Amino acid sequence: MGAWYSSSRLKSDITDDDTISNKRAKVYVDFNVLPNEVLVGISTYLDKTSCMLLAVGLTASSSSWRKSDWNIKASEASRIVLSTAPSSYREICFGNDEKFLAAKLSDADIGAYLSLTKQIPWFYPITEISLEHCINVVGYGLEPLRNSTYLQKIDLVAGTSEGNDSLFTSRLLIPILNSIIEDYPSVRDLGVSPEAAVALYNEVKGEQYTISHRDVVPDDMNISTGFYADKRPHLKVTPKIFLLISPSPHGKMCRLIRPNNGYRCASKDVIKKSMMGHLTPVGVDEALAIWNREFELADIPFTTDYQFSCFGRHREVSVHISAVF
Repeated sequence: MGAWYSSSRLKSDITDDDTISNKRAKVYVDFNVLPNEVLVGISTYLDKTSCMLLAVGLTASSSSWRKSDWNIKASEASRIVLSTAPSSYREICFGNDEKFLAAKLSDADIGAYLSLTKQIPWFYPITEISLEHCINVVGYGLEPLRNSTYLQKIDLVAGTSEGNDSLFTSRLLIPILNSIIEDYPSVRDLGVSPEAAVALYNEVKGEQYTISHRDVVPDDMNISTGFYADKRPHLKVTPKIFLLISPSPHGKMCRLIRPNNGYRCASKDVIKKSMMGHLTPVGVDEALAIWNREFELADIPFTTDYQFSCFGRHREVSVHISAVF
C-alpha cells in the first residue's frame, strides 16, 4: 500500500454525513504524539518508499530540510519508524516497490531522506542508490552524498524505463559526482575499531525505546542488541566477535558488525536459524578484548585470512556511476 507524506502534521479528509451542509472537514493528525507501538504498527504496514517518506515527514517537511541545508535533527518518531525497516536501507532503490510514488518524488524528498539516514547509526553509510523511477528529480537532492567515500554504485538513468527523457542537470550533478570520485579511496579499510564499536553500541542502546507490556513480540523477532562471541574450537587463533544491532523488536532486519569486514544486514530469521546456536552473549569488556585482537589480526589485505573464514580488512574498491544528462 502506498501513501504520500509531506510534513510532520499529516492530513486526512473526513466527511460528516450527519451535518446539514455535508461539508468536507479537514482533520490534522500529529503522528509525533502517537504511542511508539502505534508508529511501529503503521510503519510495518507500509511499503519501503512510503515508510521512508513517513520517516522524513515526522521530522519536517521536505522543503524545510532543503531550506536548512539538509541539517535538521531527526525526531524520535522518525527514528522509531526507521527502526522497523523491512530490508537494508543502505541500498536505496526509490520506487522499486511503488513506481507511481517514485514518479512523484522531488529532489527535496530525496535530499531529506539522505540527510535523515546520516543521523541513524544502524543505517548510515549508504552504499548504493538508484533513481531509475524518479522522473522528476534534477539532481540537487543528491547534495548529502557529496564527498561520500562509501558509495559503491549510483544509478542515475532516471525515467528511461518509462520512456521519458532524463531531467538531470549536469551543472548540479557533476560537482557532486566529482567530489565522490576525487575523494574515493582505491583501498578501503572495511574494519570497525573497538572504540567505534562500543560507541555505536552505547548510542543504539541509548536510543531504543521501551515496548509496552501489552506488546507481544514474536519469538523469531526477539533478538537483543549486544555483543556475541563465537568460541567454537575450530577457531584456532581467536574467537570471533559480533556486534548485533536489533533496532526494533518488530523489525525484520538486524545489523551485524565485525572488526574485519564492517557492517552488513541480515534478517532476524536467518540469524536465528544459522547463527544463534553457536553465538554466546558476552559483556562489553570481554567483547572489546576480542574485538581489539581481531582488529589487529585483520590489518592485512582482504585476499588473506588470519584464521578460518576471517579475512583481512583492507580491500580494493571502486565506484560505478550510470548517468544520462
